[in-house]
Amino acid sequence: MGLWKSIFGGADNMSEEERREQARAGIVQVQEICLADPKKALKSLRKLGKQFHDLLRLQGELHGEFRKAAAEAWSRTETAWAGAELPSVKVVLWSTWPEPKIRDVRALAEQVDEEVINLAAPPDRSHRDALAELEGLTVLARDKQVAFVAVGEEDLIARRSFLLEACSSINPDYEEIIQDLSDFARDHGWKTGTVVA
Repeated sequence: MGLWKSIFGGADNMSEEERREQARAGIVQVQEICLADPKKALKSLRKLGKQFHDLLRLQGELHGEFRKAAAEAWSRTETAWAGAELPSVKVVLWSTWPEPKIRDVRALAEQVDEEVINLAAPPDRSHRDALAELEGLTVLARDKQVAFVAVGEEDLIARRSFLLEACSSINPDYEEIIQDLSDFARDHGWKTGTVVA
């Protein structure tokens, strides 16, 4: 119980190394819980993914371990998230650009090799839910007709091929990026998704 109290009660006061150790210990404990109660394990993973978001998020230092624990818990429950082969992801903060426009998103999509791009809010404004991000990525993996998934209020997990197609047709100076992409998806037969964070 002391481990969980330290994980969920005081991570902000830990050094980076202590945070890393606590996040790893939390994942191990969740894996043990999963053997007896996978639903409880998923609740614990959600808390862990919020508390140590920077370490567990897509491309985070411990994301691989977090993803493995989530996949194990999902496989032991009757959930839509289980068993998906997840694509490669590039995480880019919206704050990369002073005022992001469609042209910036197109240039990014042209530069990266990953199948999926996660346009994310800066950490201080983020919804901070690593499990929700993983769920969003799973939605894309399960249905090739899904163009993007909005996670929380600002994050977007989008298929690179869709971004290339859409951004080639939308005015490059437009700044309402998520709305413009939503309109394009609707008008061109793509699906979109939302994951609450």
